[in-house]
Amino acid sequence: MRKEFKSSKMKFSISMQNKTKKSSAKPSSKPLLVLSGQYQNGKSTFLNCLLGGMYAVEGNGTVTTKYNAKYVFGDFRMGEVISEDGEIKNLSPDGFFSAEETVQEMAKGSLLRISAYSPMLIGMDILDSPGCGANSQDNTVAEKALSLADFVIYILQKALDNKEDISFLKNLTKKGKHFTIILNCHDENDPNSAKTKSLCGEVMAKIKTEKLESNYVALQKDKPVYPVNLLWAQCGLGYLGEAEMRKKWNKIKVYLDNESITPLALLARSNFLPVRTLLSSFVSAFFNYTPMSRLSLMSTIAENWTSELISVFEKE
Repeated sequence: MRKEFKSSKMKFSISMQNKTKKSSAKPSSKPLLVLSGQYQNGKSTFLNCLLGGMYAVEGNGTVTTKYNAKYVFGDFRMGEVISEDGEIKNLSPDGFFSAEETVQEMAKGSLLRISAYSPMLIGMDILDSPGCGANSQDNTVAEKALSLADFVIYILQKALDNKEDISFLKNLTKKGKHFTIILNCHDENDPNSAKTKSLCGEVMAKIKTEKLESNYVALQKDKPVYPVNLLWAQCGLGYLGEAEMRKKWNKIKVYLDNESITPLALLARSNFLPVRTLLSSFVSAFFNYTPMSRLSLMSTIAENWTSELISVFEKE
């Protein structure tokens, strides 16, 4: 096919069937961030806040995530169960699937892969793992996630304990993995309060005492343990349904000093937006990630266009 561009001075006749030059650059695989921590500490809530939607089932006092769920970028929401022998089965042909269906199919598989249209997933894949400390089966599944991880985000709600937290983090460092800690403040706690700052300092002191500092990565120098209030964040982000939003908003207003606060103001107070930005920047810096396949395609198009343009001028 040929396309003509006419003007009063010249006429361009440019071929749209150029031979594409093969790029020597290989497509880069994206880094995998694994969300870990004790059960009911907010891993799935943190994931939903990062992705901006209700993708993972959030807890209500019970252990929720029972399997490793990997979230990848995609135009449509789709779920796939990947078995240990590599077999892939779609959860639902129309992209929608129930929690019951997920649990039934995951009993036969080893990994759930979910595609989601979220900017966070353009530069990274995120894996939500079962919480450690609930039972031995969940601990085993969570351990498998560590072998896949490029980086681990450990979600915490309190001081580090020796039995579960320190044991898990020591195993993590033995595998040569790096990690950071996000402190999920309790419902009534302000991430910027003196109480929260004191707890963050206590957590960091424990990291140093247990000689885990060499594998620890601080996302921000003045907040080596980064505090967020995920309840405030999810209400401010606006992805909750109307009934759930009303329920949580009424809960928040009980202890907020300003009952007339807007969702956007609450989101700002949650301290969540900075950590989302920090994680995106961190991926680029720490992993030196560049989507080479996209850059190669753009470069090829530009080179072909330029060479054709030059040839047209040479013929004039």
